[in-house]
Amino acid sequence: MIKKIFTIIMVVFLFTPTITVYADVVFGNEFLNEKKDKTEIIGDKYYGKSFYVNSPSGYISSKEAPDSNEEAYKYENGRIIRIYYIYKHKGKYWGSPPINHGSSPGWFPMDELLTYYDNGDFETEHKHELYDYTGGFHELSTSEEFYIWQWPGSDREKIHYFANEYSGLDNDHAIRAKHAYMDDNGCEWVYIVIWDGYSGGESRWGSAEGWVCLSDLNNGQIPAFNPAPPPAKWSRTNISVLPSDDDLENEFDITPIIIALVVALVGGTAVVIWIFLKKKKTKS
Repeated sequence: MIKKIFTIIMVVFLFTPTITVYADVVFGNEFLNEKKDKTEIIGDKYYGKSFYVNSPSGYISSKEAPDSNEEAYKYENGRIIRIYYIYKHKGKYWGSPPINHGSSPGWFPMDELLTYYDNGDFETEHKHELYDYTGGFHELSTSEEFYIWQWPGSDREKIHYFANEYSGLDNDHAIRAKHAYMDDNGCEWVYIVIWDGYSGGESRWGSAEGWVCLSDLNNGQIPAFNPAPPPAKWSRTNISVLPSDDDLENEFDITPIIIALVVALVGGTAVVIWIFLKKKKTKS
């Protein structure tokens, strides 16, 4: 019996540090956890909002907290970063990237960022016009080449996609559609993801995704009927904002749950030991 209890104690104390470190590293910085009830989500509720770095000093640094002296990563002007959380500190807004989204943690002064229009903005603006695509991919699978756009009517760089023996477009699993959009001219656009494909332009291997115009697949000169607006100073009034206690964010804040489970486990083990020792003492 004593051996079993000793084993339980060892398991608890061996795994407790691992769980705690995992929670700290994966689920955000300390300042965000402390101020979570006062932060907001900016832009798209899943991905946030993209910005250009535009600082008088030529770069910005991510900080541990607003006005903190602890700096981590530097980003030069022109770099595009994504902001998810915003927090107002001493009259100024600070932004932090989405957790686990390929960005470094930390806080940036929003006054030193300019808005960057991307597909997330397009989908937010046209969310009521997007619909599920129920058609097939015959046009794509039989085309030797076509164009993939950043969004319908985009004026940004596009991908000239070349199909070949390696692209596997004749495979039903190679192409997936997220949603579709019908423009004012009756042309249907579909957002697709191609896996294990070969895309042209820079001739890079890997997957490709974006919007294709099913009505005009091979035309790389479709007029930009929805060009990106010029970069502008961010304002809380011109970008959608959600409270940070949105249901979507609950999945990120599991640290209290983990701590409670660890405490319960350790406490339960202590009770078992106490009962065992008490019974042993009574018998003797």
